[in-house]
Amino acid sequence: MHSITTLQNDKRQLQHLAAQRQLYASAKVTLGWQLLLGGPVATAVALLGIAIPATKAFVALWGISVLVLDAVWLTPRQKRLREAGARIQEHFDCDVLGLPWNSYRAGSPEPAEMVLEQATRYRTWERKMTPLTDWYPRAVNRIPLPLARLVCQRTNCWWDAKQRRAYAGAMAGMLLAAFIGVLWLGLGAQLSLPDLVLVVILPMSSAVKLGYQQWVEHREAADRLDRLRERGECSWKDALKDHYASTVAQDSRALQDEIFDGRKRNPLVFDFVFKRLRADHETQMNFGAEELVLEAERALAAKAGRTVPS
Repeated sequence: MHSITTLQNDKRQLQHLAAQRQLYASAKVTLGWQLLLGGPVATAVALLGIAIPATKAFVALWGISVLVLDAVWLTPRQKRLREAGARIQEHFDCDVLGLPWNSYRAGSPEPAEMVLEQATRYRTWERKMTPLTDWYPRAVNRIPLPLARLVCQRTNCWWDAKQRRAYAGAMAGMLLAAFIGVLWLGLGAQLSLPDLVLVVILPMSSAVKLGYQQWVEHREAADRLDRLRERGECSWKDALKDHYASTVAQDSRALQDEIFDGRKRNPLVFDFVFKRLRADHETQMNFGAEELVLEAERALAAKAGRTVPS
């Protein structure tokens, strides 16, 4: 049939997964600094300005400095790491799912030396994370490659959208709650409007920016992923009619392009969220994949004049 379930556990492919996870982890460290500076540190600095009015100039300067640091270094660094991780994950998908590399969309693959470097770094802490083996459901091994590929692509879209919706509101809520709390304290201290701007608005502006950005970007990413999943389901219906049609392979390549673009630009989700949701989501994912595989088996059997047990 095909070798998706074998290839995904090949040493070379596990190296790709390790490298992309390390790159995403480094990007999440950068995001962590953004959230730390924009949340707890900004809150502490604002409280300092409320408690000690003489520090308001320092507090205002701090708020401006964090905004500049975020714009010129933290956000660009996070973007570079995320894009490199997306290209390595695209390399994994192309190899495992039997798709051609689209250099027009993804550019050149990351150098092998960089993949090895990042994978080696990941090995020093991989025991803290979930295993990389069996990335895609093993049930796909029972159906032909064009159909199995679509099941795997749908899995990517469903999983990512599910965790983002759970994450978006919580992260935005925490940052905005910090801002509202400090603003309330500032108003309670009867600060003048200029002092309120200097002591509360400026240092906490990064928290507001991050909170709003996290909420909007994760919601938009989840919506895009849902649209991709629906698009994949339309291709699935066509594939069941004729899984060897050239249009099915073209649809998979086009769908993969959109998945790659999403990985490049979608905001990051911290590992503790992934690990918290993984057990439930993995069970649901495998159930959904099994249902699609059974549907495909029935369609193929009907064409051949056979029946498949429910």
